[in-house]
Amino acid sequence: MKALTIKGVREIGMIEKEKPVADERFSVIKVTHAGICGSDLHLFWAAGAFAGTNYVPGHEFAGVIEETLPGSGFEVGDRVVAMDISPCGECEYCKSGRPQLCDMCFAEAPGVSGVDGGYAEYSKVRNDFIRKLPDNISLQHAAMIEPVCISMHGVNMGNVNEDSNVLVTGGGAIGLFAAACAKAKGAKYVALTEANPGRIKIAEEADFVDEVFNALDPEIGEKVKAKAPKGFDISIECSGNSAAANLALWSLKKGGDLVVLAVGNGFDYNYGMVFAEYHIHGSVMFTVEEFDDVIRLMSEGKIDVEKYGELVAMEDAQEIFEGLDNGSRPAVKYIYDMSK
Repeated sequence: MKALTIKGVREIGMIEKEKPVADERFSVIKVTHAGICGSDLHLFWAAGAFAGTNYVPGHEFAGVIEETLPGSGFEVGDRVVAMDISPCGECEYCKSGRPQLCDMCFAEAPGVSGVDGGYAEYSKVRNDFIRKLPDNISLQHAAMIEPVCISMHGVNMGNVNEDSNVLVTGGGAIGLFAAACAKAKGAKYVALTEANPGRIKIAEEADFVDEVFNALDPEIGEKVKAKAPKGFDISIECSGNSAAANLALWSLKKGGDLVVLAVGNGFDYNYGMVFAEYHIHGSVMFTVEEFDDVIRLMSEGKIDVEKYGELVAMEDAQEIFEGLDNGSRPAVKYIYDMSK
């Protein structure tokens, strides 16, 4: 089968690999759509993780069941989406509903930590972390379920509700989807900051973003504060930029919640955080319940981000990753269409 692998630092290319085989615990998915994640760009492509091992990245993917054994709960041809987690189900974190903190969370997770993922024609996934798709969710849209779940987990960490004023810093996929999730949870006002002109335009046209602020505006702090004089209830940091992280933190009201979704440079610590009783949350991955909830919300039309995915061909992977790196490709999400 055709697959993409990291050949070296900032080098991705096509290889041939043996097609995986189903067993009692795993089914084989014929991948139709696979999204490019920021972690694929930074960890695998830019840092060269697993370079030269023929490892296949890609943890945001959907397709149809190609091969499965009796008792799996699936049939050949079922339209499905994969989760990129594999918790043990037995530890204190799994039993308390926090499988994303399980030490085994990524042990068998496709496209994350050494287990081949979805940048291939076929991928092998644990049966308990495959979900059938409702008829009204396209396979392209389904390839965006995983990043939406990342954003939904952050929104839930901040306890967003119908009374919430929310500030999202960073308008990439996770930030834009966090805004969509906040609105789906009923937030009354959602503001977003972004520096890239292309992404600013995308956010301005999104019906789930109430207002967009240019992160490069020297007066952004004053303008954001004017919209929430007493501070925002929740800030969700999705940029990995220290200036944005500081804006997210210091735009909170007393007792407000900062949820950190981005990996990058953080905020500056000072004692004002103590006296304001800010609550700061790291946010990683998602729960199984959140994954199922996002599928439901998409099926009900309460989260619709399909138009933010641009379809591309696997053969163009190197050029696409270079464009993501230098900022010349501003689309929110690039998705490999395996039919191209």
